[in-house]
Amino acid sequence: MIFAGAIPRQCLEQALRVVDLTAIDTAFVCCSGSFRIEQALTVKCPSMALHSNDVSLLSTAIGRVATGSPLAFRFTGDLEWLEAAALGASPLERIGAIGVALSLARFRGTSEFARAHMAHYRANIRHYLDVGTEKMAKYLESLKLRSFTCADFREHADAAIAARGLILSWPPTIKNAYERDFRFVNKNSEWERPEYRVFDPAELGPWIASLKDRGAQFCIFSDRRLEEHAPAALYTTGRAKRFYLYTSAAASSSLRRNGTKSAPFRYQVIDTDALRADTKVSVVDATSDHMNFIKDKYQLPGLVHTDGLYRFLVFLDGQLAGGFVYSWMSGVSYRDPRVTKLGALYLLSDFAASRKRKLSKLVAMLATGRESIQRFDRRFVKRTKVVVTSAFTPRPTSMKYRGIFQLLSRRTVGTPCLNYISEVRDASNDAIYAEWWRRYAANAHRPGEAEDAPDAGG
Repeated sequence: MIFAGAIPRQCLEQALRVVDLTAIDTAFVCCSGSFRIEQALTVKCPSMALHSNDVSLLSTAIGRVATGSPLAFRFTGDLEWLEAAALGASPLERIGAIGVALSLARFRGTSEFARAHMAHYRANIRHYLDVGTEKMAKYLESLKLRSFTCADFREHADAAIAARGLILSWPPTIKNAYERDFRFVNKNSEWERPEYRVFDPAELGPWIASLKDRGAQFCIFSDRRLEEHAPAALYTTGRAKRFYLYTSAAASSSLRRNGTKSAPFRYQVIDTDALRADTKVSVVDATSDHMNFIKDKYQLPGLVHTDGLYRFLVFLDGQLAGGFVYSWMSGVSYRDPRVTKLGALYLLSDFAASRKRKLSKLVAMLATGRESIQRFDRRFVKRTKVVVTSAFTPRPTSMKYRGIFQLLSRRTVGTPCLNYISEVRDASNDAIYAEWWRRYAANAHRPGEAEDAPDAGG
């Protein structure tokens, strides 16, 4: 992925219906990022003058090419070899090289894993440059800008107020996240970097208040519900993802929930009393539609599903036992050296098809197994070392994760939440089942005896 954290397309469409754009002829986009706002406005209001802004090398290079003034930059240090590969290339090809450089940041370490992937990129750099250039060419086709400014987005907003233009912004949601994402590329490149003040999301409320005080026209997106400002729209894609729209003047208010699609399929319900020590374990890939269908049946009622990146269903002797879903680590810092962007995997959801014989513990254990995680790692070019998950419960511990995961952190403000961590189990699924059978299933419960009620989430 070249851009992370872009506004969902449906959320943006919703916002442009809420805000009256009929009298707007000039818009200033602060923190353009992926330029999704500009692309949407180009379609909806083709005559509107768009003035974009950002401070990253990638966005600046795109914005400058889109406005006919290509950015001069060169790769240095650990990316000197990439500079040689892209030397003399067109401005568009140079932008493609920035996308490659951002991908290379994942393999900047000294481990055998990192060295092998870096060597692969170097051996096949022509291919990756061609792919990156093709993506950028298609991207720029739908980008029509009047100007681009590489500066602090708050300064760009000041310029918008002076010009009586509409301010649109999706400010950083995590302090220093932008800087972390571009640290490797910035360290190994030379270009005319702007001076700007790192934005703290805690400043969002006061910034919006200052815009109001100065009579600005604005449309601000955020993942935070601000107590001092009433949102004009709310878009939600699931339990964990909410997007709020704060605007100076809304033509209407709006709540939109992106409903999940599901597709039924035939399966045999698990008979926990029939499980044996030599039961055959099978963990298979699942589509999002099939996973949503099963979640509706076995997770707590009323939950809005958040889809992940990779989904698995667990079968025991051909009978459905449960499932789990992986996702990227969120931007929350757990203050644990093991929880890194590359080394940690987030277990977004795991559930059992029965509450008997501690089946939920088996599903959670399989979700930490190398066999399943390796399939995720190969697909997303990763090397997972630990798995992190959460249980939304007011209890002091999660019965499902106790003895399997270690408690990582506890949240008592707002929705009570327990965060857990586990090392990846370097054992086969059959070996994990054997461990579960010995520790929990063989003598823990008599057939037919139910377990405790499940936690919400996790």
